[in-house]
Order: sequence, then C-alpha cells, then structure tokens
Amino acid sequence: MSEHPYNRLTEDKFWKTAVQKKLRDDLFEKIWVPKFEINTKMKIITAGSCFAQHIGKWLQKNSFNWIESEKPAGMSNKEAMESGFGVFSFRTGNIYTPALLKQWVQLAYGDKSFSGEWLLRMKNILIYLGRI
Repeated sequence: MSEHPYNRLTEDKFWKTAVQKKLRDDLFEKIWVPKFEINTKMKIITAGSCFAQHIGKWLQKNSFNWIESEKPAGMSNKEAMESGFGVFSFRTGNIYTPALLKQWVQLAYGDKSFSGEWLLRMKNILIYLGRI
C-alpha cells in the first residue's frame, strides 16, 4: 500500500469504523444534546435540498406531522410527484440559505418590499424552475 496521510489516522477518524459499525442509542450523547424532543404531534416543515427531501420522506413514513402546504388537485400520484408535490412542505425548489428561506416566507406573507424590478426578475427565474 502506498504511503498517504490517512495511513496514520486511527479508526475513530473514519465514518465507517467510528460511526457506521458502532451505531447505538448512546453514540451521539456527547456530541449533541437537543434543546427539545421532537414528537409526532408537532407540526414540522422541510425546506432545503436533497437532505430536506429525505427528512420529509422519513417524517411521513414514521407518522410525524409533516406539513405539505399545497395539495395536488385532480392529479394521479405519479403526476403529483412529477410536479414536485410531496417533496418539500412548499414547492419552491431547493433552498440553500436561511436568507432565501426568509425571502420565500416574506413573499408568502405578502411583503410589499418585494415588488417591481425584484419581483419581475424572480418571476423570470421561476419560469426556469419548471413544475416546482
């Protein structure tokens, strides 16, 4: 085997040996402590990228109260999925920053500062997002 910087690292520095092979309930106790417990009665939204898509699917599959703000009307399940329903809590496409999420929420609540030139540019961008 050729010599490289990873040869000298211990097993706890690699995902497979430090985490994957040792999965158990107490594994992350010292790494992160949640401020509150999430339960199935809480309303939960997802927005973001592929990570948020997987979280949303998991929440639905495990009977959590995942919010889907838009319901497909008059579509088959296949058509609904092709149109971006059931992916995020609201069909915006990927949201990579908190600032963009804030802008979408402000738009949804009718923030008047999003008008004129900005809104026109946004509408032109949305055309290219396709069905979402």
